[in-house]
Amino acid sequence: MMKLTIVAMVLAGGITALPAVAGDGSAAILAKAKAAVATRDYAAVFKLLQPVAEAGDPAAEVRFGNLYYDGTGVPRDRATAIAWYQKAADQGNAEGEALVGDAYLYGKGKPQDFASALAWYHKAADQDDYEAQDSLAWVYGWGSGVELDKTSSEAWSEKALSNVTRRAEAGDAEAQTELGWRLEDGAAARTWFEKAAAQNYVPAEEALAEFYDHFGQAAFRNEGLADHWYRKAAEDGNTDAQSHIADMYDCDGAPKDAATSLKWRTLAAEGGSAWDQYELSKAYRDGACAAENDSEAVKWLREAAEGDVDDAQMELAERYASGDGLARDLDLSIKWYVRAALNWDGEAQYRLGMVYTGGDGVTADPVEAYKWFTIALANEHAAYGDVPDKAAKARDAIGSGMSAAQIAQAEAEAKAFRPSWPAPPTIHPRVTAPQAVSGADAKE
Repeated sequence: MMKLTIVAMVLAGGITALPAVAGDGSAAILAKAKAAVATRDYAAVFKLLQPVAEAGDPAAEVRFGNLYYDGTGVPRDRATAIAWYQKAADQGNAEGEALVGDAYLYGKGKPQDFASALAWYHKAADQDDYEAQDSLAWVYGWGSGVELDKTSSEAWSEKALSNVTRRAEAGDAEAQTELGWRLEDGAAARTWFEKAAAQNYVPAEEALAEFYDHFGQAAFRNEGLADHWYRKAAEDGNTDAQSHIADMYDCDGAPKDAATSLKWRTLAAEGGSAWDQYELSKAYRDGACAAENDSEAVKWLREAAEGDVDDAQMELAERYASGDGLARDLDLSIKWYVRAALNWDGEAQYRLGMVYTGGDGVTADPVEAYKWFTIALANEHAAYGDVPDKAAKARDAIGSGMSAAQIAQAEAEAKAFRPSWPAPPTIHPRVTAPQAVSGADAKE
């Protein structure tokens, strides 16, 4: 699945059916949006879409919600984004329905509710939304809130592939790019990427870059072509490509070029890439590729944490706990430890156990502490560091003073723990910036 944001949709020419607004036709709105994207004036894109969304156009409601989801042109606000997706879904828009399904599945902007997630996914899947079909394949394949059902999972996966193939053959650039990613045959994958790129579909340009860089078999690797497509996609606003170029010139690598690295990292961060927001925060924090500036570091750290980068969430939690660059706030510290813990950050899970053991900012709670230590011990993503050893010792220590009933309660609560991922191919399959005004969203 691809992640697209409002900017990419404009670049891909996806807003073709917007109603007239204040006497201005949809073609004129699209031209203005493209001009705003070309200058990376996301605030202008916001102003162009706002009246169309507020007039009730469901496709525009989804695109408008994308801006809030990624924080492109406006502060990131997932709750507002989901509210706009809900408006579109209530009008039967398949993309909106699938996004509301995502919100319920992951508990982001909606209370986690597997039954509601399934209901919305089915509504979208019944309208041939292949991303909703993929999500159903994943839900049944993982047994998330439903009985594990490999047969249903495979059936929905086959429907999604058939749907993508049909749309690709009909000339849909987004589907052509998606189909390329799904194929193991390098030559066939390249053909579909090229077809989409020929339509000036920016995500396909980045796909070709990755294909020539490392996606295709060794026989297809071509450093020159990879560089060409990375640069073209980056210039056209693709955040993954911008991030790649920033990495190429990063001050920890070679050749080192601070100005070039900072330029592309900033563009990717401003375009909504949470990973690059965290990298930019570290650059300002450490004075690497940028002059040391803790206020900028904190600004981008907040953005990255809101974008669900667990390392950023951990650092923000630690800053609030220590008062480093921020007013000390133990409530907010715990909030961010929990957010990181939900992203399977084992250190955050261990820290929460320690917080409830010592009662630092909260009432000491041995059941809650034992629960988090147990979750950390079961976390396969933290199996190779020091988390298992210290979590085991801490759990044994606190467990020695607990009753059998308390331990049973803690173990039951740990067993019921539901993280934010593993996720389907992407947590937010239709949005990331600035790839965004097409209809469809990667590295988060």
